[in-house]
Amino acid sequence: MANFGKIYESSWWGEGVCANTIGWGSSYKSIANCSDASFSYAEASYAKNGTDPTPTITGDAGGTFTATPAGLSINSSTGEITLSTSTINSYTVKYTLADGTYADQTLGITAATFTNTYSLAFDGVDDNVIVPYNSSLDVASSSHSLSFWLKTTDGSTQVVMEKGRGGELAVFIISNKIYWGGAWSYYGGTTVVNDGNWHNIIFVADGSSSTIYIDGSSVATKTVALPSTNTDDFVMGTDANGSNAYDGNLDEIAIFNYALTSENVTSIYNSGVPNNLDDLTTPPTLWLRNGDNGTFKSPQWLIPNNSNVSNSRISNYSFSYDGVDDYVDVGNPTELQITGALSISAWVKFTGNTAPIVSKYESGSAARPKSFGLEGDRSGSNHSPKFFIYNSGTIYETPTSVKVVDDGNWHHLLAVFNPSTYLRLYIDGNLEQENTTSIPATIDNDAADFVIGAIKSVGNPVTFFSGNIDEVAVWNSDQSANVASIYNSAVPTTITGSVAHWKMGEEATFSTNWTVPDAVGSNNGTSANMTIEDRTGDAPNSTSNALSYNMTESDRETDVPS
Repeated sequence: MANFGKIYESSWWGEGVCANTIGWGSSYKSIANCSDASFSYAEASYAKNGTDPTPTITGDAGGTFTATPAGLSINSSTGEITLSTSTINSYTVKYTLADGTYADQTLGITAATFTNTYSLAFDGVDDNVIVPYNSSLDVASSSHSLSFWLKTTDGSTQVVMEKGRGGELAVFIISNKIYWGGAWSYYGGTTVVNDGNWHNIIFVADGSSSTIYIDGSSVATKTVALPSTNTDDFVMGTDANGSNAYDGNLDEIAIFNYALTSENVTSIYNSGVPNNLDDLTTPPTLWLRNGDNGTFKSPQWLIPNNSNVSNSRISNYSFSYDGVDDYVDVGNPTELQITGALSISAWVKFTGNTAPIVSKYESGSAARPKSFGLEGDRSGSNHSPKFFIYNSGTIYETPTSVKVVDDGNWHHLLAVFNPSTYLRLYIDGNLEQENTTSIPATIDNDAADFVIGAIKSVGNPVTFFSGNIDEVAVWNSDQSANVASIYNSAVPTTITGSVAHWKMGEEATFSTNWTVPDAVGSNNGTSANMTIEDRTGDAPNSTSNALSYNMTESDRETDVPS
């Protein structure tokens, strides 16, 4: 609360003044024009994940808010504080009127507060959680750290977590004790960890030595070379082969691409439950909260990387197509029998010589039903995509793109048909190819099924996509004007006005095959020949999301570190 008061005084020359004594500073104004800069915030401190506060101005309006030291995100006109972008510190907020009269208040910004409610329980048989490989996990060859909470009563040899068989980020329990297996150089302290209590385990490698901390205290240090990185998945609960299963609970797993200081270790251990990672200057590259922000979409737990929450992600999960027999069939619903303006949006990651991404036609003779399609060039060397429609049996298409898209990265495609005007193909928000020559007014409305990841011939799939597909959407309108917003949108892709939208991994459920819901209608797709492993945490603009295997909904438990 601001500390201020008005005091009528007589100066030595006899003129009255109005003194606003405010905290550590004072300003004075002639009694003939006495100003009031009083204001207050409701609280003396705010957590970074709280509701952004705005002060109550009880004095004169029209002043300016400032803060010292630097680091507080404050609106100079209203005094509203943006907590998420403010630095943890103590500040003096000052409200100054045009005549120099001011008031101030001391205000603190504290670490984010949250409740840790759930952990995940591993059965010691086949339960695991997998983060598909991406380059953000390549931390082991330079200074790095790994932090997690563990609770177990099993002291037998078991793998807690591991990235590859070369010992990268490998954690074991051997003879009741924790071991750090970087570069296969096993070592650990004498502390027993299978006592049925929660323990915070932190491994720190600074390039010359590695240290194991248990519950904030260093228990072992060894001079050891940094391991090489690999392109293997990061697996929790078993080794990379699904063996040596861990029996117990895991919570709040975090990987850092730098060496934590001893002060960081103490702060993580003592900051409450769970690890209050927002206190750190640089966030982890991976932070899995397990049960707390995980969602169960039968038959898996979907666990997003909490370190990326503020990023503009497109989605968390996609489907992987094997190029052999995988596809998703939507059938031929009325909403997809589009004969006029048409737009198709999809995110793709090519891993092989490709077939259609989306098809609504059948290959073979001219008599087969044909409407439209979006596919990668099956004969080219870089899978450059093209978009085409049929009218009276004649194909109209964009020129094959020259843009290289099989570079191991996600790319966004938007295909557009504007009747009698153009066919367009946008790649990553930019117009890549256009055909304006003799464009027909309509698309043939033939009875072909709408298929994701394959072409049909005489009702049977014959050619298959190889790679990942995500966030497929269809409009019965020209979406050229919205390509930037569709490409740059947050989670998930903005779909306003679409007639269908398949999020792929986000909402799908599995029973023999995947059921892939239509997020805006009832045109659900059904996968063929796709297993539970075909839903992956590899998704556009997203990194290090995790999926569970062989774990049920009941494996999320309210037993957490305390």
